[in-house]
Parts: sequence; C-alpha cells; structure tokens
Amino acid sequence: QEVAIAMGIHAGDFSIYPDCREEFRQADLEAFRIGNWGSELVSFYTPYLEVTKLEILEDGLKCCEQLSLNFDEVYVRTNTSYKPIQFQTPIGPRWYSDYKSAASVERIEAFIKLGRRDPVAYANESGPVKWEVAKSHVEKILAEHNNK
Repeated sequence: QEVAIAMGIHAGDFSIYPDCREEFRQADLEAFRIGNWGSELVSFYTPYLEVTKLEILEDGLKCCEQLSLNFDEVYVRTNTSYKPIQFQTPIGPRWYSDYKSAASVERIEAFIKLGRRDPVAYANESGPVKWEVAKSHVEKILAEHNNK
C-alpha cells in the first residue's frame, strides 16, 4: 500500500535546525530507501514549508472544523518543545512542554496571534506553570525584540 508522510517543517525551521534542511531530508530519504524493503511505496511531503506556525494553526482549526474534532483536544496531544520537562504527579510521571526554548516560544507566539490559549501543559525547572506565565514570558521576549 502506498503511504505519504507529511513532515511538519515550516518556513522558520530550515534556517535554524539542520535536520529541517532540504539536503538533510534528501539524505534521510535516501537512507530510508536503501534500508527498507518496499520503501518505494513511501513518499514524504512538506505541506507547511512556506508558511508560519500561525498559518499551521489556522489550517488546524479549519481541519478540526471539517472533521468535527475539538481543536484543543487535538493540540493538547502535541509537543513542540525540544526541552520537555518531566515531573512526578500523584498518578505517575507526566511530561510538560517548556516555554523558553525557541520552538516553544514560536508556538506560544502563534497561539497568541491566533487569539487562543495553548492547551498544552507548560512547566519550568520548578514545576508546572499556568498558560498566563508562559504567555507573559513570550510577550516579554516579543516586546524586547520589537524594541531593538
């Protein structure tokens, strides 16, 4: 069966992350093809390569509406953070997104621009934090950046 895998690389990624650059993706695909039988049935595409995280969220909203899915229920299950933080809870360990890494800041900025609260749980080194703490941190970074 043929399968197409969408990669979530967006317009800001390839300039920052080496694994999001075209030469890496091509080498990765070649290694996949060499190492797997039936690999000719698998293709990759990058539908968000030319758009921002805000535009990805806007597309996510449209898709959730079309599929009658709850946007927050879908996005609470995503993690953009490259530095997730684990804390013990009464029911066991739980992973949280950080809100200070570049990927997390960019995600939070997109939710701010979308006018929605990010449903993901955030934390810092001390423990879980409310959305308002993560949002305030990012707003401060954005204000400092805009004043330069």
